[in-house]
Amino acid sequence: MTGSMTVRCFSAHNQIICIDDFAKNVINITRREYDFLTVCQYERLLEQLQLDGAKELQVIEVEEHRYEPRTYYRIYRVNGKYFMETFDGVSATYEYVFCSSKKRCLQIMEEREQGNKMLY
Repeated sequence: MTGSMTVRCFSAHNQIICIDDFAKNVINITRREYDFLTVCQYERLLEQLQLDGAKELQVIEVEEHRYEPRTYYRIYRVNGKYFMETFDGVSATYEYVFCSSKKRCLQIMEEREQGNKMLY
């Protein structure tokens, strides 16, 4: 999970749509929902965004943390909106949580990891 950021976001059809290039997930910030894509669905979505002339937005990774045993968190900000990517390394699953602020994302992370050791 560590390393370069893989989330790209676009403004299309009055929505902010983010794509995780590594995991092939789509995150709709406007609707506050996410979905997991096959490689074909991912490629079609990228192609459609290009055809629609979607504008790529700046994505800022605000914070990154890891908890024992293998849970990783990344907090992102896009156009003033926050969301948190959670990766469970034990089950290899992703989840995306939409937050009103960086502080709220950190509170959610701390509530979930109560009693677990933060490694960074």
